[in-house]
Amino acid sequence: AAAAACALPALALAAAGPDAGPGARSPALAAAAGLGLAAGGCLLAGVVLDSASRGRREAKRLAYLRYPSVSERPPRGEDGAG
Repeated sequence: AAAAACALPALALAAAGPDAGPGARSPALAAAAGLGLAAGGCLLAGVVLDSASRGRREAKRLAYLRYPSVSERPPRGEDGAG
């Protein structure tokens, strides 16, 4: 969403054309750059959080798989009880 918001000031820069002075384009340029940096930061944070959650999920699964299944357990007694 932030990347789409970054495109709006960039379109305003393109619409201003080369005849507009640098004073007219600098606020739109600052807005486009700021929103672009915010979009990049959001993307980076999303990648980091996704990899952390995948790692935690994998650790939980490996901890769960440490235990033998019911069919692999040895019988406890002659009749299987106790």
